[in-house]
Order: sequence, then structure tokens, then C-alpha cells
Amino acid sequence: MTPCRILVALFLLLTLASPAAAHWADSARADVRLAGREAHVELVVPSGLLKAVGKDPAALEAFIAERVKLFADGQAAEAKLVTSAPDTASPAGDPHTTLALTYTFPAAAPVPVRATLEYALFAPDAPAARCLAEISVQDAYENVVLTPASPRFEAGAPQAWWEAAKRFVVSGVAHIMGGPDHVLFLVSLLMIGGGVWYVVKVVTAFTIAHAITLSVAVLGYANPPGSWIEPLIALTIVYVAAENFFRKETSGRWIITFLFGLIHGFGFAGALAESGLPATHLAVSLVSFNLGIELGQLAIVLIASAGLYAIRNQAWERTLRLAISGGVVAIGLYWFVERTLLT
Repeated sequence: MTPCRILVALFLLLTLASPAAAHWADSARADVRLAGREAHVELVVPSGLLKAVGKDPAALEAFIAERVKLFADGQAAEAKLVTSAPDTASPAGDPHTTLALTYTFPAAAPVPVRATLEYALFAPDAPAARCLAEISVQDAYENVVLTPASPRFEAGAPQAWWEAAKRFVVSGVAHIMGGPDHVLFLVSLLMIGGGVWYVVKVVTAFTIAHAITLSVAVLGYANPPGSWIEPLIALTIVYVAAENFFRKETSGRWIITFLFGLIHGFGFAGALAESGLPATHLAVSLVSFNLGIELGQLAIVLIASAGLYAIRNQAWERTLRLAISGGVVAIGLYWFVERTLLT
């Protein structure tokens, strides 16, 4: 079976697989309801994080207050533990504890219309840990995935649609420009040569494909876990870069680009979730994030194409293209090992 068919088969398996139990031992949930000067918070956290504190309510309250904080207009809310339920069952058999807390803002402060949640209740040795948070402020609901790398989120009254559009265009551009895996994938597609029509076809195929799976994931129809998607993205980079050594023509390459673009779209969906996709203006946010990706993608293609145009007809042009492709193969293989064996 060719590498292409192997990747396609793996993609289909991942799409049909359920991620419900993935990394549950490191996952938490936060339900935040802000009403007036109070916020009612329910936390479901891995019980192992609380072992060092014990059952003492005062110690537990202090421990949570230090790691789960609410702010509004520069004012910090005071946390008070209401209840602590016994360990609950979980999909993977990992014990979790349910905590109910009340956060009270100072009486002298104005009633907050926007609040900032800071969540730092992650295990120190679990970089894949997640907290799925739902935050309600003035009947506006927002869902966000908090991680050790992105533990802070501001929520509040609904934004105007153009504010959401601006935020997610910027987020889309930042993600693709700051994501070396997507950059190397696009650059590798250009190393084989080909004219303007070839570039248009592969870029269009990549755009349509990742827009499909990004939308599918955001709307909840299918969302394979990042622990599977990220290694697959690394393999798509390896294959496309390696193909530059033996592919003799560019015709039909848009097909493999489309198939691999479906995998990259799930990767974009993970980034969008971590950006804090709002419940309001969902369509605007999704389209704007896609637009941001396309703007960043266009910039990458233009810069790479300009560089390749500058070295055209040089005696060493093909050598340089293959050297770049070989370097990308090595990087992609390293990322695959890092994302599978070293995580």
C-alpha cells in the first residue's frame, strides 16, 4: 500500500473514531455563570490534582482560589467553596471531583459586563491537559478550551459582528503564519515547480478541503483528537516533500493536496477552539477565521513564489529545491516522532 493510501485510510478511521474518552484523565470542565456581582462556578477536575490538599474545606478553598480566578474591570472576585462532591465516574474510569464555588466581586465595583477567567489547575506533567469551559455573562454563552499554553479567556456581553470578524481574521492569519507545519506543507507543494495554473489548483484544493473539515469539526459532526491529527499532519508534510524527488509532473497533484487538506482542517479546528469560539456570531467567526487563514496562506505562497522566481534558470535551482524538500522531510519525520513517541 502506498503512503498516500495509508494516510487516507488512517484519516477515515480517525474521522469515524470517537474522541470522547481521549485524555480524560487530564481533562477538566468549568461551568461559569456570572449574575450581578456574583459568579457561580462548577468545576469537575481530576481528583489526583487535589490529593495534596486533602479533604479540609479551608485548604481546598484556598487551593482552588489560587488557581481558578475571576476578574472584571481590574477587580478580582473572592472565591468561596460551597460544596465538594465525592469522586465521580468518568468515561475512562479516571476519578474526578465536582466542586461548587461562589465568586463575589467587591461591592464598590460596578456590576461586571465582561469577566476574565484564569485557569491554572493543570497537572505539571500533562502538556495535553484541557479545561472545557462554558461561560455565561448577561445571557451570552461562550465556550472555550483552556490549556496550559492558553489559560486565560475574557467573556462577556455579545460583541458586534464586525468585532468578532476582526478578532478571528487576525487569529486565522496568526495561526497559519505562526504554524510552521502548515507553512512547510505549502512551501513543499511549490518546490516541484509548475506554473501559475498549478499553484492556483493546489492552493484552491487545500483551501476547500480544510474549510470543509474545519466547519465539520466546529459544528460538532466529527472532531478527531489532536493527539491523532497532529502526527498525521506531520506525515502529510513528509509525503509531499518526499514526492518532490520522484514526481515528474504536476498534473493531478491537487487531489492529494485536497485529501491532506482535510487533515489540516481538523488541525485548524483545534486552534479555533483554543481561540475561544463565541456562541454569538458563530458563522461570522468561522468565515472570518477561514478568511484569515487564506490571507496568511496567500502571503506564504507569494513570498515563496517570489523567491523561486528569483532563482529560476540558475544551474543550481533544482539542487536547491531538492535540498529544501529533503530538509522538510527530516523536519516532518522529527515532528512525527515527537508527536507520537515523545508525548
